[in-house]
Amino acid sequence: MANSDSVPACIKALSSTTFVAEVTAPALAVLVPLLIRALNDRSMEVQRRSVVVIDNLVKLVRDPNVAAAYLSPLVDGVQKIATGAAFPEVRAFGDAALKTLLKSGASASGPPPIHRDIDAEAREALATLKTILPEQLAKDGASSGNAPKTPKFQGLEISLAFQAEMVADLVYARNFHDPAAWKRCVAKYMSIWLDEALSSAFAEDVLGHYLAIDRVSICSLFAVIRTLSNFLRISRPSTPLQRNIMPKKESFSAILYSLWHMELCSFFRIPLCASFAVADMVFWAPMDLENRL
Repeated sequence: MANSDSVPACIKALSSTTFVAEVTAPALAVLVPLLIRALNDRSMEVQRRSVVVIDNLVKLVRDPNVAAAYLSPLVDGVQKIATGAAFPEVRAFGDAALKTLLKSGASASGPPPIHRDIDAEAREALATLKTILPEQLAKDGASSGNAPKTPKFQGLEISLAFQAEMVADLVYARNFHDPAAWKRCVAKYMSIWLDEALSSAFAEDVLGHYLAIDRVSICSLFAVIRTLSNFLRISRPSTPLQRNIMPKKESFSAILYSLWHMELCSFFRIPLCASFAVADMVFWAPMDLENRL
């Protein structure tokens, strides 16, 4: 990818590759940027091979959600070749690849928008705000432990519901690096019942709560990845007996597929899948080559 001169040779190698297994998100995360560059190449031969590779590759993408997320950037490039290539043969290959892309679930408009249950997010944020609510603003001043407190004033109940909607948007956008935004959405409205110092402290407590959850989620994910990497490094087979007891590569792919469905922000998905693909090549490619030899 860093050397554009190597793209034609890479596409030539891919065009002579027979794809037989299902193509999943990790492989597409690596291949799609390369194919996008190849589609924009000036060489008609590179364009022809690119659309042939795309046609063969996309036929093995079974998950329409994966197709919509990763293959949609290819639609515009393939469509240009299908309608504007100089040679009829290349246009025919491009048209076939375009039909395969659209059939798989890809779209020129990109992946479908992610559905958000805004009401549920606001309810969860409201419960968090009531849990962190200072004791002096809780009804009867009684401590409820980790349970949501009951606001002492009806106006405060309404204000917290309004703040919860803004907090839900901040959490969805993962805006944890801008304390001023949290103060505008929380502290400003709490200043009616608290002084400036306490209202700012309340906003910081809310931000710290969600920031801690975000860090724990990411750390847990990388802990799982590190465990898998250590397992593969330690368990690399060196004898025929170890090869027999070594888990199949498909089992490892199933583990990665389950990690994909964890509650991760879409921001991490492409780098995560790319890292899985690299790990797959680093750990498994030597074993595949050894088995062939």
